[in-house]
Amino acid sequence: DILVNNAGYGEPGPVETVAPDDYRRQFEVNFFAPAELIRAVLPIMRRQRSGRIVNVSSVAGRFGYPLFGWYCASKHALEALSDALRMEVRPWGIDVALIEPGPVETEFFEVAKERPGAEHDDAHPYAPFFEHIDEVEAEIRKQGTTADKIAQQILAACTARRPRDRYVSTFMAKSTIWAVKLMPRRWLDRIAARQFRVPGPEQVR
Repeated sequence: DILVNNAGYGEPGPVETVAPDDYRRQFEVNFFAPAELIRAVLPIMRRQRSGRIVNVSSVAGRFGYPLFGWYCASKHALEALSDALRMEVRPWGIDVALIEPGPVETEFFEVAKERPGAEHDDAHPYAPFFEHIDEVEAEIRKQGTTADKIAQQILAACTARRPRDRYVSTFMAKSTIWAVKLMPRRWLDRIAARQFRVPGPEQVR
């Protein structure tokens, strides 16, 4: 009756330097695995003319940010698939909802640090991007929420008579999405560059 696609992780590193095997694994876990599970349950849901699919995305599904481009891309893909799917399965009484958290108090950052793309040294062309990474992470964590609160949103999406197409959590996530809607992209890039300490031309080789 209900499928919740929640498994996922973040593959860190610049778009240029993350290895093909690693960014393909990112898509396998965050996008293709949910897609296969959706395909597996849909015949049952269509036969019974009811069902609900809840895909846990991220605010990164609406807004890309530096050093997590492949993660953001996988969440963008999941959002697009969910939007198309929602219209396709509506005639059978099947609902599709997206959960869009901001940072959550889980092992997300610890797992990311263990991935190959998180490794760098002074000779790395993108080394200046990593100089303040711990400070950036600490600031992002301060704006996070608990896993319990996200679980409550998932429960609401599973049990509401008419679920919303998107459930946005945390002030950070909501403000980011509103900024994406209202601001020119150039302004957004400047704000994100400041938040993530993106180096200037004089700081890179």
